[in-house]
Amino acid sequence: MEQKHFTHQLADAFQQLPGIGPHQARRFVASLLEKDPACAQHLATLLFALHKNIKRCESCFWAFEGEGAACHICADAKRTSAQLLVVEKDTDLEAVERAGAYTHRYFVLGGTIAPGATNPEHALRLRELYHRVAKTQPREVILALGASPEAETTILYITRMLEAPRTKNKALCITRLGRGLSTGAEL
Repeated sequence: MEQKHFTHQLADAFQQLPGIGPHQARRFVASLLEKDPACAQHLATLLFALHKNIKRCESCFWAFEGEGAACHICADAKRTSAQLLVVEKDTDLEAVERAGAYTHRYFVLGGTIAPGATNPEHALRLRELYHRVAKTQPREVILALGASPEAETTILYITRMLEAPRTKNKALCITRLGRGLSTGAEL
C-alpha cells in the first residue's frame, strides 16, 4: 500500500473539521505553503495550546478561556436560572449572546441525535441536561436547535426525557424557537 504524501495527510487532517471538503482542505495546504514558515509555526503553536487554554464550563458546557470552573455567563449573578436556553454548539450560544436579547442561562448540548440512533445519551450531554434541569428547576427550557431531522429528533428526545422533572415541577414549560417562512416563500 502506498503511503500518502505529507500534503495529502495535512489536507485529510483539515477535512476532519466541519464544513471543510477536499478542495478547501487542499487550498489551505497550498496557502500555508505560500506563506512564511513563521505563519505555519504560529498556527501550530496555537493549535497545540488550544486544549491547554480553553476549558468547558462545568455548568453550561460552553468552551471558554479564563479562570475558574464556570464561564463568565454562568458566574454572572444578574442572570437568573428561570429560563434555560439549550443550544446545539458553542457557536450557537455565541450568536445568541451577540444579539444581546437573552439574559438568562444556557446549556450547550454538543450536537444532535441522528434519527434511529441508539444510546444517544452517550454522544451528547443529555444526562447533564437532565440533572441541570432537576437541580436548578427553571420555569422554562427553550430548545433552540435547528430545523433539521436530527434537531427534530433531539427535541423529541429531550422533551420526553424532561417529563420526569416536569411532573415534579409542574411549572416547567418546554418551548422551542418559532419558525416562519422566509420572504417570498409560497404556501
